[in-house]
Amino acid sequence: MSWRGVSGERRTRLRAPDALTCLLFGDAVIPHKPNMQDAAALMRRELGLEPTSVARFPTGLTNYVFEVRFQDHPPLVVRLSRPGAGENFVSAVYWHHRLTAHGIPLPRLLRHDTEPSDGDLPYMIVSRIPGDDLDAIYPALTREEKRMIAASLIDVQARAGRLPLASGFGFARSYGAGFAQALENGGLHPSWMHFLKAELHRKQERIVHCGQVDPRSADRVLATLDRYRSYCERIQPRCFLDDTALKNVIVEDGKLSGIVDVDWVCFGDPLLPVGLTAARLLRRGWDTDYVSYLSDGLALTPEQRDVLALYTAFWLVNSLALVGRTLALRGGPEPIARSARPIAHGHARPQHDDGTPRSDQNCSLPAAGNEPRAWLRRRKPGSQ
Repeated sequence: MSWRGVSGERRTRLRAPDALTCLLFGDAVIPHKPNMQDAAALMRRELGLEPTSVARFPTGLTNYVFEVRFQDHPPLVVRLSRPGAGENFVSAVYWHHRLTAHGIPLPRLLRHDTEPSDGDLPYMIVSRIPGDDLDAIYPALTREEKRMIAASLIDVQARAGRLPLASGFGFARSYGAGFAQALENGGLHPSWMHFLKAELHRKQERIVHCGQVDPRSADRVLATLDRYRSYCERIQPRCFLDDTALKNVIVEDGKLSGIVDVDWVCFGDPLLPVGLTAARLLRRGWDTDYVSYLSDGLALTPEQRDVLALYTAFWLVNSLALVGRTLALRGGPEPIARSARPIAHGHARPQHDDGTPRSDQNCSLPAAGNEPRAWLRRRKPGSQ
């Protein structure tokens, strides 16, 4: 069996790709990190399959995702977390059942144990959706392929929107468990405006704490947000998949083949992830044709197009917060243009377990004084 990458040890000192993890665990020496051997052993134990190769996908802060291949079986995906840290998997299983019932193309859930009683690693074993992250192939797509993918994603979000309305707004692990635990109503926010402002204040606090970038960008977005109070008051707590920008959207042969890593959902304005998509494209310096196709497919009103520009700025503030945290952990500033890459996650092309970075294009964040809507001009009718 071939192993790509360096396996973890029972107590592992953080390497560069794991630097942000210490923000969650508070110590540079952390518990056992799930590794490729763990994924292979799980396949033998649960499915009786002998792997021929295991490769780690780029991952987030707490989950470790591996592609496992076999001699006479289709490839599978193993998602692992540290002992006692399977909360995301609990909600992932919950939403998997809810969303697939509405025809949303998620991987097949084959096995899972989100809260092992023996202190073992929480896990999910799912089918491998064929294709690559949109993030990995976007520059190679034609405009027509981007248009088709946008139409498919609009359909996916429409299906999610058919789920029952929630009792509040924001990110949710279930209908009764939101993320803002300090709030009443199961951790959901009382209004969409309340959610947006709380998120912006949280990002601004991170920026101030790190002391690496100017926190006034959040003030400008907050001031602009107040002008859209009437719009926010009309938003219903409708379900949408919030993390479906350039990652987690799997594409094969120029067509959407599925959505991965849905550990939670959000309730509110489904236009928010379109703003996230625009922000990530701008950070990469790539064209925003895909955002134009999403906007046209959704038949956005002039007001909604202005809100989309606001949401783009909202996510760029989040980017500044991430840049500031990264610079602080590295011990000092470096040009933002070299630190503004999106953090890889989910089902992009597998990378080495030693964290060898992909050769993504570097780009600068847009100047703070620029008007966001200028970056998102509506495509003229009949243009390609």
